[in-house]
Amino acid sequence: KTTLFSKFKNFYKNHRLEFFIYFSSLAAQLIYFLIVIFKFGAGQEPFQAINKNDTDEYIKLGTNLFYHFKYSLIKYGDAFWPEPVRPPLYPLFIAGFYALSRQFWFVILAQNLLLALAPVLAYKIGTAVFNKRIALLAALLLVFESERVAMASTFLSDAFFSFLFLASVYFYLKMEKNISAGLKYAFWAAFFLGLATVARPIGIIVLGPYFLITFG
Repeated sequence: KTTLFSKFKNFYKNHRLEFFIYFSSLAAQLIYFLIVIFKFGAGQEPFQAINKNDTDEYIKLGTNLFYHFKYSLIKYGDAFWPEPVRPPLYPLFIAGFYALSRQFWFVILAQNLLLALAPVLAYKIGTAVFNKRIALLAALLLVFESERVAMASTFLSDAFFSFLFLASVYFYLKMEKNISAGLKYAFWAAFFLGLATVARPIGIIVLGPYFLITFG
């Protein structure tokens, strides 16, 4: 009888390298995360150091969603002015995890757990396009890339967008290589590209290349 534990054990055996990349990525990010907390504290300001204006706006959007159910940066009296520029996905992410703890460090911790998957996706993309050796080198370079590590502990949507975009590319390549299951992978590629677009509007730029590659 196949148990959940045995399924996980088999999954681990077949994906040991991916687990190694993920936990290496997470370790690099958490070292930076802990240094920030122990040196500067666990409030919102230590996680705003890279770009205070943008990070402050994301935090305001997330907390206004949580406390007032309003997607707004500005309040005039009792009225909130709707936010017309910033897309909603990342503020929703902040609001959701802030609701669980009322702690900004917890939101950043959840973000780190998610974004540590980015080098794994880079590895999978590399194996699909090149070979395992090149893919592993690319993944390890991304694991220790300083800007990615810092962005994982910052209230900005850049690394969040990059993760979603890599997920879209990964499923797109799966679709190209497996025509029989193409519809399923096309759905996930489109789903993650859609999420990337509502994380940062720049995501819509890649729709053109996707279309040309698919139908060219």
